[in-house]
Amino acid sequence: MSSAARPPLFLGALAALAVLHGLLWAAVMPPWQNPDEPKHLEYVRLLAARGDALAFATEDEAADPALQRAILASMDRHRFWWFGRAPGYQPGPLPERFRDVWPLGTHTAYYRASPAYYWLAARLQPAGLEAGLYAARLLSVLLGAAAVVATGAAARALFPDDPLARYGAPALVALHPMVAAVNATASPDALVGLLAALAWLLACRALAHGATPARLVLLATVLSAAVLVKRTALALLPAVALAVFWPVLAAGRRRLPALLAGTAALAACAGLAWLAWAGMDEPARWTVQRYLFNEPDQPARILGVLRNPEAWPHMADYLRRIHDGYWGVFGWEAVRYPRAAYGVLLAAGIAASAGVLARAARGDLDQAQRGAVVAAGAAVLAMALAAVAFFASYLATPFAQPPQGRYLVIAAPMAALWLAVGLGAWVPSGRRARAAAVLIAALAAVDGLVLFGLVAPYFRAG
Repeated sequence: MSSAARPPLFLGALAALAVLHGLLWAAVMPPWQNPDEPKHLEYVRLLAARGDALAFATEDEAADPALQRAILASMDRHRFWWFGRAPGYQPGPLPERFRDVWPLGTHTAYYRASPAYYWLAARLQPAGLEAGLYAARLLSVLLGAAAVVATGAAARALFPDDPLARYGAPALVALHPMVAAVNATASPDALVGLLAALAWLLACRALAHGATPARLVLLATVLSAAVLVKRTALALLPAVALAVFWPVLAAGRRRLPALLAGTAALAACAGLAWLAWAGMDEPARWTVQRYLFNEPDQPARILGVLRNPEAWPHMADYLRRIHDGYWGVFGWEAVRYPRAAYGVLLAAGIAASAGVLARAARGDLDQAQRGAVVAAGAAVLAMALAAVAFFASYLATPFAQPPQGRYLVIAAPMAALWLAVGLGAWVPSGRRARAAAVLIAALAAVDGLVLFGLVAPYFRAG
């Protein structure tokens, strides 16, 4: 077998492993024990029954009360209340609507994003409600496996001669317990994760082979789709722009005209966006605001938190909790690792980050590779800070909620490349293939321990 054939075969094997891995997570997690699955599946079932996208005049009343009652009855059969994951709801008579369970937030299938994931899941719906839930989970698993392929292709484009980066990056996505848990959930997270991975692949190819007009148009299309599927993808825009402009930035004064032209283009885009905003009528403006923010005053609340020094310790704690949640907080924030495990993972992340800096300092990375790791680090940081700002905006409200690290999973392909490249700094180049094999084996062992030694026993105990 030629060496050129091995990487695609290996990546295909990792994708198959990701499918098996995701199916195990989908089977182990009881129905409705992933965040917001009841509401997500409500939207899927409504689309399956009505056959088109839905618009609602109110967020408070159920679009189909019988469907909500059926979902709530299924939740009750599967001991949803025993696990205590319905904030504000005290077990008692079986509730008849979501508003009885979740007193805050949207109470019917009213989504501000694209119905793309829900439409796809609706095409797979069988007659049975719970079978429909697992069909939607299967769709998410397949989307997550495709993201593994995109992650591996991105790493190979930039690090064809570094086995630890090339194989370690997709393995860090395929065998990551939290990524698998998110990608085994009936929710649009898996679709936006795939689109983010595809955008990352296009950005890496632009770095490696040049930002051709065709690549830039395709990249803008994929990024736009990601943002429409879920607004959290907005935080990736600066990092992707950094990757595209990196050759110009690295060239310094020699490419100053190109840099100025790019800056002018970005300013023109911002100006056009402002003009479009100014020209919108009130209903259209309300729709855009409602998509970007949960409440009209949320941007002001975020600015208020940033200006208040007393809120900074809370935000530092939120950042820690985002870190912990990215590595593993399962179910409705119910199952966690022992506290020491998060410390070990933080230490590994610090060692990998130091490795990235060490490789850059000793000239071990070429210009395109440096641009990729800078953009990857910027993507992870931007996603984390955006999540912290979002959750911190509720600090002074009656409905403050804990930050959720699952929002960072969108940046998993970027985080995986950063970690794999950084770990390679501490391994001689001739031994990185063996180190990649050790890393994959260690990831598989840890993941098995988490799934069968921590998560499955918790839910069996219910």
